[in-house]
Amino acid sequence: MPSPFRQYLTTFRGLSGDAKRLLAATAIESVPFGVLAVAVPLYLKLLGHSEVLIGTFFSVLGGTAVVLILPFGILADRLGRKPMVMLGGGLAGVVFLLLPLAGNVAFLLLAAVLGGLAEALFFSTLQALLADATTEENRTAVFGISFFLGAAAGGLGSLVSSVPDLLTARGWAVVPGYAPLFLATGVLLFASPVLLARVHVTGRRKAAGEGLLPRRSSSIISRFLASNLIIGLGAGLIVPIFSLWFFLKHGQREAFTGPLFALGAGINAFASLAAPVLARRHGLVRTGVALQGTATLLLLGMAGIAWLPAAAVLFLGRNALMNMTWPVMTSFLMGAVHPEERSSASAVVGISFRLPFAVSTTVGAAMMAANPDLPLLITAALYAVGTVAFWVFFRSVSAPAQATLSPVP
Repeated sequence: MPSPFRQYLTTFRGLSGDAKRLLAATAIESVPFGVLAVAVPLYLKLLGHSEVLIGTFFSVLGGTAVVLILPFGILADRLGRKPMVMLGGGLAGVVFLLLPLAGNVAFLLLAAVLGGLAEALFFSTLQALLADATTEENRTAVFGISFFLGAAAGGLGSLVSSVPDLLTARGWAVVPGYAPLFLATGVLLFASPVLLARVHVTGRRKAAGEGLLPRRSSSIISRFLASNLIIGLGAGLIVPIFSLWFFLKHGQREAFTGPLFALGAGINAFASLAAPVLARRHGLVRTGVALQGTATLLLLGMAGIAWLPAAAVLFLGRNALMNMTWPVMTSFLMGAVHPEERSSASAVVGISFRLPFAVSTTVGAAMMAANPDLPLLITAALYAVGTVAFWVFFRSVSAPAQATLSPVP
């Protein structure tokens, strides 16, 4: 086994039981992302819903998360993180139990609202809990492991999303063909609160007299806010509905996109383990700019190529490069902010990405109905602007950012 992977394995073995349970919960809660990316857009299309309504589903889901993620992050810092994470995990399961009823627009929108509520409760607070369960020395490695497990689990969700295509090809109706996938995903998600109930780490709470927003971290957060807004606006145009793009441009359903997305998640998982190593050698800013800039060029290539195998290869490369920086940047954020402000700081930065991400999906779906490649071109332009902004804001930052990028033990 190569040395970096052996070091990650050593780090994992040395983690506390709380950290391991939090990592397991991360994996469980990541499975539905593969299902949402592959099966849900095509399921809604086959039910007869328009591209605009499909985009609206993802916008409502993301918009609800945006509205609630900051107040929930503040409450988690004040009242405790564990109960909110457990509630979010349970609600995520309810969302997938509602999806077989999505032929009714009211149930579809209810699922979107509950999905946003679950996301706001779960993910930012989970990152803060995981930071609480780690040390300065192993935090970057642990977030690399977290992203690895999340990507692998999302890949599993993508892979099993090919089942409905196989069932409908054998004559099953749309709803019965997709129902086993959605019901199984919902039941799996209920295992997350059970795991989290055994977590004992609670983190440090803010004192009652302190301000609500993470003011001690305002300089770092404001710069992340600006660059993430631009990147999120571009990502929202295409990322949630990439499977719809493969369907509209290349005529491919889940039998193709499911394995493709699963392969992409597997590549992302191993790439996430290499990301902290690259950042330690070349620096956070240079690594992030190089990866995002190259990914932008690959996205442009997807828009200009009609040959499906080439488009698939470019898709895999774009995904891997864009996702490699997340474990390092999350570790940087959690190490740079005050421990009492981790949930709220994570929430603020999450909003900066999720807000435009939520708003732009409906726009991207409408563009795709007119021209499948149009949202890719606009996204590439926004990625370029966001990457340049990141370089301008952080090119001279050497501390504390670099200091928090701890080497793998």
